[in-house]
Amino acid sequence: MKITDLYIKNFLSIQELSIPDIDNTLILVGKNNVGKSSIISAIRLLCGSYELKEYSRHTLNQPIVIRATLKLYETDIDNFYNNRLVSRHRKREKWMTEFKERIHLHDGDSTTMILKAYPGGEKDMATRFRKTIPTSRRFCRC
Repeated sequence: MKITDLYIKNFLSIQELSIPDIDNTLILVGKNNVGKSSIISAIRLLCGSYELKEYSRHTLNQPIVIRATLKLYETDIDNFYNNRLVSRHRKREKWMTEFKERIHLHDGDSTTMILKAYPGGEKDMATRFRKTIPTSRRFCRC
C-alpha cells in the first residue's frame, strides 16, 4: 500500500500542510527545523507508533488533524485475507464483502484514515482500520 495524499494540521512545527497526489516517491528536502521529521512523525502517529506528547501541538488549544489516503494493492488485500485481518470469514467472497464494508474503499482501491487528537488527550480515528486490526497486527510497520 502507499500513501497518495497527506494532510497535517497543528502537529509539531507544522501549522497546516497538504501534500496531494503523492506518486511513487516523496523526497523531503529543506533546511533544519522546517518540518521534514514532523511529516514522518505524523505518519507514525497515524500508524500508532508515535506517542503524543504535550508539546506535540503547534497551537496548544487546537486539535491535531492528520489525514492520509491509502491506495491498497491486491497483495495488501491478500495479506489482510491470509492473516484474517478485518474479518474472520474463511470464504474469500464473504471476507471481501465484510472488508469493503469495514474499510470503506473509495475509487475502487483507496481508503482514508483521519486522526484527530484533542487537547486533553482524547483521540478520534475516522476509519475502522484501528477497530478491525488488532494493535499487534497492524498494517503499518513504522
